[in-house]
Amino acid sequence: MSNFLTGDELENKLTDIIWNAKKHIVIISPFIKLDKHMKDVLDKIKSTHEISVFIVFGKNEEYKYKSFNEEDFQFFKEFKNITILYNKNLHAKHYCNENEGLITSLNLYGYSMVNNVEYGVHFSKNLLNPLDKLFEETEAFTYDLVYKQSEVVFLKKPQFKSKLMGLQKVYQQSAILFDESDNLFNGYNYESKKLSEFDLEVETVIEKKYSTKPEREKNVIQVYNKKKESYDSTIRQTGYCIRTGVEIDFNPARPFCYNAYRSWVQFENYDYPENYCHKTGQPSNGKTSMANPILD
Repeated sequence: MSNFLTGDELENKLTDIIWNAKKHIVIISPFIKLDKHMKDVLDKIKSTHEISVFIVFGKNEEYKYKSFNEEDFQFFKEFKNITILYNKNLHAKHYCNENEGLITSLNLYGYSMVNNVEYGVHFSKNLLNPLDKLFEETEAFTYDLVYKQSEVVFLKKPQFKSKLMGLQKVYQQSAILFDESDNLFNGYNYESKKLSEFDLEVETVIEKKYSTKPEREKNVIQVYNKKKESYDSTIRQTGYCIRTGVEIDFNPARPFCYNAYRSWVQFENYDYPENYCHKTGQPSNGKTSMANPILD
């Protein structure tokens, strides 16, 4: 279901998307300059590590500070779980959380909200109507924009300590894994890296930058196998990956094959519609998910 919005309704819906987020928030806006109201809204998630924030800004290739106010950039750097990226070709404006989205002419810019004529379309995930693909198609395009098309400027992620053979994660603190913001705001050359080059599912000791790719791959495999080995003492049954349908061990707590799990963990959306029943392998038509991997 989608709705046309303008004026106060548009600004209120943008606020709602941020306020109602439980898993992640994506902000796609070429220009960013926060007013007090928006900072007050964002303060709700500033101190929590449980909500991932992804920001993509753009334009002003030679003077990027004109697109993103440096004071506001420092404000976002205080968040515990945040990724800030730059895309020189960005013109779109899109805001979403795990359940709803907003495509609009509105930048995250205080002046635009007060002085410009802006409008947009609000839409939400529609599990009751499988033919309504707007949310899923927008999410897929945005995923590609965030992970493969844009350059990471700042990356700060939670660090966890594993317990119970990897089945439980205990938050320790957040660590800056990548930061080229000083070079960006001073007009210097900076290291260009895509978010897909980082392995965000590995819980490691805190360090400023990730280790080499082979070491990261080794850590991923060790974490995955450790979680898998905790079930070796149980009677094994055949199950099916809820995303790809391939045969795996039956375990409703881990209903993905390895590659599908790597894809799912990027957003960790427990309610994201999947394709197959973990128990029978039958097509689920979006009725299964990480939270509910087995058809009734």
